Amino acid sequence: MALPPDLQFFEIAHTTQYPADLRSPASFSGGSISCSAANCADGESPASLTYAGAASGVPYDGTSPLYGVAEFGGANAGGVAFSLKPAQKGPWTEHVLYEFCSQANCADGVDPAQELLFDAGGNLYGVANGGIANDTGVVFKLSPSQVGKRWTQTVLHAFCSLANCMDGKAPSGGVIMDGAGSLFGVTLFGGNMNQWCRGGLGCGVLYKIAPDGTQTVLYSFCANGQCPDGDMPSGKLTMDAAGNIVGTTFSGGEHQDGIAYRFDGSLHVVHSFCLKSGCPDGIEPFDGVNPAEDGSYFGTAGGGAHGLGIVFNLMP
Repeated sequence: MALPPDLQFFEIAHTTQYPADLRSPASFSGGSISCSAANCADGESPASLTYAGAASGVPYDGTSPLYGVAEFGGANAGGVAFSLKPAQKGPWTEHVLYEFCSQANCADGVDPAQELLFDAGGNLYGVANGGIANDTGVVFKLSPSQVGKRWTQTVLHAFCSLANCMDGKAPSGGVIMDGAGSLFGVTLFGGNMNQWCRGGLGCGVLYKIAPDGTQTVLYSFCANGQCPDGDMPSGKLTMDAAGNIVGTTFSGGEHQDGIAYRFDGSLHVVHSFCLKSGCPDGIEPFDGVNPAEDGSYFGTAGGGAHGLGIVFNLMP
């Protein structure tokens, strides 16, 4: 079977060397032998960074604070949200904005590991992979308080609030926001339960959280048979100018190696991975997609001709 004309892919070169000009603006315990602060109070294993204007594509100005999460560390060992303030010379200044697992049973979430979303009002939105008594995850909002003080955290949705986790379980890839202020994201598990769904964990959902906090499941994956519509949605979502959502699933599809999809009220499979022997078009995409100016989307997947992974480009 020939590869579809709308998919281009490129092999990832493997290297064990780093560029000579690589510099680290701040040091965390996840990247050093010892913590930068006692008991890893500054966080451990930081994830992606964001900044004001990032969601609308504004380039980083080099002087504004950066914001992110660290999956572990903090006073409660449940991870932290932090800001990094640039310095003229030397390491940047880090401020811990919130320490997760500050509530009983970690009801505020634990182990955040996905990129944050910065809105026009200066609030941060994200997901925590654990939390709640049965470790199902939350969507949260962080709002600024007084200068030098911890930010205020609000749980917008705690997953597995419905029977059999039909509202989702284990959020992945953070959240995106539309012009009306609604949030959109995916969960790895929850939703449809059948023999193809990881031993009854569920095949995952695409969800929406309205500004009033109401959560709605837009789509439950593996709606038919052997999951031709995907299983385990994961990674970053993106939204086009028409409000359609584009994303990927780790599993499912024609060969059970994942799909790229578009959701416009109905789900459309844009590409099923591993369409050709040897999977030169990749397998198991896990980090979602990023939009390009020409309306196409870039992403990464495992597999490829040498088994080291690919970068793919989906044309509209």
